[in-house]
Amino acid sequence: MTGLWCSSSPGKGTHQGPLQTPNGSIAPTGKRIELRACAVFQFAEEKARAQRHYFDMATLLQQIG
Repeated sequence: MTGLWCSSSPGKGTHQGPLQTPNGSIAPTGKRIELRACAVFQFAEEKARAQRHYFDMATLLQQIG
């Protein structure tokens, strides 16, 4: 197997720990969040060589206030 494989999935959780951002840390809010994420896997020679995870940070920040 060689090439890329993508997986999209919903995620739910509670903001319980500090969230590190380029502008500093956001303290836990205890607020519930829900967003979709996408994982992209790169395969070469029958092995996974890399994984990248993408999600909408603006939606996350909006939900935690």
